[in-house]
Amino acid sequence: MPQHSCDEVIIEVTENLKNYLIEKGYRKTPERFTILKEIYEYREHFDVDTFYTHLKNKKIHISKATLYNTLDILVEAGLVVKHQFGDSCAQYEPSYRLRKHSHAICIKCKKIFEFSSEELQKIIHKFEEENDFEVTNHTFVLYGICRDCKMKM
Repeated sequence: MPQHSCDEVIIEVTENLKNYLIEKGYRKTPERFTILKEIYEYREHFDVDTFYTHLKNKKIHISKATLYNTLDILVEAGLVVKHQFGDSCAQYEPSYRLRKHSHAICIKCKKIFEFSSEELQKIIHKFEEENDFEVTNHTFVLYGICRDCKMKM
């Protein structure tokens, strides 16, 4: 898949959100598009509180309720993925045109590492073929202790 600039992706996801909101009969509010743009510029995993602080630091005045509601819509629209890693609060990340990847979480510092595995993709593809099953999404999470935390032990 060709690499796309952040600006190109933001234009595409904005159009996708616009179409989704029309299709579902939701209002096209400026706040929803601002949140979407900020998520795609942020480009990291985030929880609601961290992202809310990020918005406040950028002098973007959006209520936490609006943020929660918009995140729900963005997840429904397939533009953001919501993860629940262990006992921690939900984490979100942009999902449009991003490579398939899995996660490893440090149980000490909670840092999230992303990795891609061709072998894992082969296993998924084999399962799909053998079971006439289309995998639309998957979660593969490893839990352990990162190098930095091991060095502190």
